Amino acid sequence: MKPVPGHDALLDPLLRAAGHDDRRFCIERLLVEEAAPVIAQILERYGRRWSMDASEFDEVTAIVNLRLLQKLNKLIPHDEKPIRQFEGYVAILAENAFFDVLRRRYPARMRLKNRLRYIITHDPRFALWTDTSATLCGLADWRGDPDGSEEFPITPGNATPAMLDQSDPARAVYEVFRLSREPMRLERLVQLLVELWNWSEAPEEPSLTTVTNDCKSPLADYESRELLLALWKEVEMLRPMQRRALLLNLRDHDGRDALRLLVLMRLVTIDQIALVLEMAPRELAALWSELPLDDNRIANTLGISRQQVINLRKSARERLNRRLKCPTKGLFA
Repeated sequence: MKPVPGHDALLDPLLRAAGHDDRRFCIERLLVEEAAPVIAQILERYGRRWSMDASEFDEVTAIVNLRLLQKLNKLIPHDEKPIRQFEGYVAILAENAFFDVLRRRYPARMRLKNRLRYIITHDPRFALWTDTSATLCGLADWRGDPDGSEEFPITPGNATPAMLDQSDPARAVYEVFRLSREPMRLERLVQLLVELWNWSEAPEEPSLTTVTNDCKSPLADYESRELLLALWKEVEMLRPMQRRALLLNLRDHDGRDALRLLVLMRLVTIDQIALVLEMAPRELAALWSELPLDDNRIANTLGISRQQVINLRKSARERLNRRLKCPTKGLFA
């Protein structure tokens, strides 16, 4: 069978899938078997330079999985924007998500990086180029040369006065290059100047208030891991019947199973969901492929009327809205 034109051959099973269940299976396989190793590789590459912790890695992974899930759910054979190279597409998503997190948590450092990039690309003495693994910078005559030594000789103790002068960053950059005598990664230059200029910026942790005040679109706010974790904690405090009426019918904005999304984002495990539903994991596993359940099915499962199910879910949503000050309709349909 010929590959689907325009798309990476890895996507053929998804693009030829006959039904919703087949597409879901193919998407999960792509996320776990193909995307996850690429995301891990990107995090390993950049994480060493930025000393990011496990929670930040998890946040980046969740953002990438969400964006990829949205793209794959809508992908069709004759897509206007096909995925021609799947691994490259995932790598770009991972890099973008990584720096999205950095921009939010280290805004001053990212502003410095952008300022240095502007100086280097607009001053004819300097050059910026890319090799196979990183963005490099140096004097114009060095353009295209490989990365220099990781053991960089410049420290606050041997830096020249020009390097320590924050008021003239172009001169400081020139002095760094002059003394180094070799190209360096742009990230290394940023780190060096942070050390020379004695910057100390604590990560900016987004508060729940900030996150909830920005709840405007149905899916964009999924990127806020903090909000979803807060939502889950509030769900755990609902009355048992409210939790069941809400979670067994939980859908994303496109009507798909939202519990599966939470698992894919590694926010909760299936065992945790079973515990909140007061069900044995085996019992939940038997229902998993059928989620979300309609109200009649939930009513039969709980031994109550359909209207009672609706009322329980309504009261659950009202409590969550009050507690989080952000309409849950903006998170789940």
